[in-house]
Parts: sequence; structure tokens; C-alpha cells
Amino acid sequence: MISYGAATHWALETLGKNPTINADVIDLRTLQPLDTETIYNSVKKTGKAIILQEDSLFGGIASDISAGIMENCFQYLDAPVKRVVSMESPIPFASQLEQQYLPKDRFESALKSLLDY
Repeated sequence: MISYGAATHWALETLGKNPTINADVIDLRTLQPLDTETIYNSVKKTGKAIILQEDSLFGGIASDISAGIMENCFQYLDAPVKRVVSMESPIPFASQLEQQYLPKDRFESALKSLLDY
């Protein structure tokens, strides 16, 4: 699990609700410089990668992290790199719409799907 900011808390909440899941959680404290060594070592150890970010897919850091994993760790992967991100739409201000926009509630099912791959 690779994440930063608020999304790191969502990842930890998901693990708290699923105590049988054993996963590395990488909290990216900085995006530049990016701690690629920690990311790549985790992928080599686990064979999987899921990136959770608050940002939408296009133009987000998850795309660069995913590309780096594919370029440097492809032979270690047992599943495709999974990115879980916010919806490709303007950010809503109504709290009910914002909850649908953010990837927090979609992360658990995406994680389980990746683990079952």
C-alpha cells in the first residue's frame, strides 16, 4: 500500500477493519524526492502494489509511481499495479457528493480484489 496525506489514514483504517490482511504501508512523507527505494523493496517483497491517493487519476502522482514500479520491478509483480483515486470530475462541495467522489469507500474492495488476483 502506497499513499500520502489523508489517504494514508484511510489505508490504515482499512487494515484496522481487516486484521487478517498483512501488508506493507508506505506513507510517502515527501513526493519530491520520492522514496523509490522503499517502494521498490516493498514490491519485490510482496509482489503487489496498490496506490491510494486523494487526487484524481489524470496528472496524479500515482501514475508516476506506477510507471516507476513497472519499469523497475515488473519481473517481481504477481498482479497489475492498482491505483485507487478520486473520480474524474470537479470536486463537489456537498458532503454526500464528496464522499462518493473520494476513493476512501472504494479502497477496501480494490485491495481485496488485488489480494485475490
